[in-house]
Amino acid sequence: MIVGLAGGAGAGKSTLATALADHLRAAVVRLDDHYRSTDRELDRNRPDAFDVPGALAAVRAAGPTVVLEGHFVLALPAVRAVCTHRLWLETPPDVRLARKLLRQSRTTEPPSLADAATRYLTRVRPGYELHVAPSRAYAEVVVDGLGPLADQLAAALAALR
Repeated sequence: MIVGLAGGAGAGKSTLATALADHLRAAVVRLDDHYRSTDRELDRNRPDAFDVPGALAAVRAAGPTVVLEGHFVLALPAVRAVCTHRLWLETPPDVRLARKLLRQSRTTEPPSLADAATRYLTRVRPGYELHVAPSRAYAEVVVDGLGPLADQLAAALAALR
């Protein structure tokens, strides 16, 4: 079983993926670990940013039960095709942006607010609107990303039955 979990950046995918994997005794494969480059200037909001063969190899190596999470999981046809279940974590854009800014502020070299806002407006938001948001249509179930984690987990598990 391969559970694909997608949603916008900052939706809470990693948190839900970890909880789901713990419950299922599954491995987690994070699409964010499979960019073609680690260059900070790489636009990670485009489909061609990903090493799709590498991601698929990681899924195959991870075992029989895998939670595959990332904002492009449902947007990349080859990745979407290996998912036996497809979930979307729906979280409002303002909440996702706030989470992303908080996460970036905790890094060793946080961007300035101006740089973060510029990147969001020129790359993150356009990439989400063009590539990620339309992939929501491929989800079998939409999980509310604002609810408590226990409710998100219950909704995800119900979808797997």
